[in-house]
Amino acid sequence: MFGNPPGWLPRDTTDDRLSAAIMDYWVRFATTGDPNGGTAPVWPTYETTSEPYLDLGNTITPKAGLVKDVCDALEPGMRAGWAAATPK
Repeated sequence: MFGNPPGWLPRDTTDDRLSAAIMDYWVRFATTGDPNGGTAPVWPTYETTSEPYLDLGNTITPKAGLVKDVCDALEPGMRAGWAAATPK
């Protein structure tokens, strides 16, 4: 997993940088309750208006509204499914 990739898995320096960044976020979150700090891009606090998230790709970038239209369209059906599957 992070920091210990299998030898057969192709990777490059971008993958290694992303792995290190994710480990740093996890360590900060586990020790302080906040993933932010250092020189890393800020992981935005979630709120329902703009639905911010952190895009963990070749670059790490705060963004907002990940496929919001698709998620909004699927939400009623998902809620109905969860309600039907929840024991009464």
